[in-house]
Amino acid sequence: MRGTPYVYYGDELGMTNMDMPTIEEYVDFDAEGKYKGTVATNEYLDAFMEILNYSSRENGRTPM
Repeated sequence: MRGTPYVYYGDELGMTNMDMPTIEEYVDFDAEGKYKGTVATNEYLDAFMEILNYSSRENGRTPM
């Protein structure tokens, strides 16, 4: 219809991902599970958190 706005995943708004440096800020069970697995295998947490910042589903749950 003419004049009907459409918004897809925040892309049209120019939204950027939030910066969440600690795991306590995440509500995503998948992210928490991956974090526990990373801790258990003694991998690099700083690199994991940087990747998680871009790949987590939390970015889709931020308020507009």
